[in-house]
Amino acid sequence: MTISRITHLKTNIAYGLFNTPIKTPPLSMEELKLMREATFSFKALNPSTITINSFRNYVVHRFENNKSDKRALVVHGWSSRSIYMVRFIEVLLDLGYAVYAVDLPAHGNSKGFQISWNDSIKTVLDVQNIFGNFDVALGHSLGGTAILGALSLADYLPEFESHFTTKKIALISSPTKMQTIVDKFSNYLNLTIEQKDIFSKKIKDITKIDLEMLDAKKLQIKNPTDIEFLCAHGTDDKVIPFKDSVHFSELENVKHVPIDGEGHIHILHNEFVLDEIGEFFKS
Repeated sequence: MTISRITHLKTNIAYGLFNTPIKTPPLSMEELKLMREATFSFKALNPSTITINSFRNYVVHRFENNKSDKRALVVHGWSSRSIYMVRFIEVLLDLGYAVYAVDLPAHGNSKGFQISWNDSIKTVLDVQNIFGNFDVALGHSLGGTAILGALSLADYLPEFESHFTTKKIALISSPTKMQTIVDKFSNYLNLTIEQKDIFSKKIKDITKIDLEMLDAKKLQIKNPTDIEFLCAHGTDDKVIPFKDSVHFSELENVKHVPIDGEGHIHILHNEFVLDEIGEFFKS
């Protein structure tokens, strides 16, 4: 079957956009206020900023803590940055954790224009390789998906040379199936069925894994761990469907925290979620 020039061009553009974080301005006065407050609070905590140049350029913000020797990894979402994870960082610091918050490549203070899904996983593994193991980890949206991928995909791809190891993981509004992201993005760009199939194949060719297999629930069933999970998700999330957290939370070692009426971004400031995270990571 011959692929038309328009289809070929559109799917190539789609894949380029799929890997390109878009820095969007705040959409409301409330969002602008929250962003300003987050920036102020983050700077007030006075982290040390460490630039890493290994496989890519990225930045780690390290928050020391003399209360204990516990360590936490925090990873932000797509087109976001560590600053907007400050409420979770504050909770973890209060619990005695030293916190390492990552600005993924092409995000925040890190350099770059694009980042592949594989590179987000590599970043999580690289941070572990450089700084050592973490007791707990927390990720929002893409950040949670990167942590999930780092747990198991070394079994399937030689480029991931190790597994991410930890005791507890909190996922905030995170997609747990790659197919969810592909479907959402394809619909957003109004791809035809043919274009979506070609786009999906391009992702498979890059990631080297069948999309059906990129399902955190299936991967956990195939290679069970002793890790405890908390999965918090707003029922009104317009970015990542709520059903993704329902799907993953069918596992016995997952605590599901549905937040009625909450969306994808504002959940980062939801007091109930912050309390649940505090209880989850307390022990």
